Amino acid sequence: MQYLDTALAAGWRRHLWLALLVATSLTFTFGFACAVPFAAFGAVAAMTLPRRDALWLTIALWLVNQIVGFAVLHYPWDAMTLTWGAILGVIAMLSTAAAQAALYPRGIAAMAIARFVA
Repeated sequence: MQYLDTALAAGWRRHLWLALLVATSLTFTFGFACAVPFAAFGAVAAMTLPRRDALWLTIALWLVNQIVGFAVLHYPWDAMTLTWGAILGVIAMLSTAAAQAALYPRGIAAMAIARFVA
């Protein structure tokens, strides 16, 4: 997986990759409303980006989803919708962190737990 980090960190390819992920997220947001596969995006981000960038990308994808949902798709502004939006954000971050832990284990127990969670 290290070759992906090096290849994607180089110049325009990295920016193109990030733009492609955001565009794909937008497509899922418009096509399936609130059924965006954040766990899959988190896993892809974890496999192809450094740890910090993967987490920031996951936050950005969630934020784009929420902005489009509330501004364009007219999600209701009630407590339940806001709560589920926050839960989706937390789950997206945890999915990314679990995928990173499964890819870069620090021990047998940590590896087993991370792979179970992922």
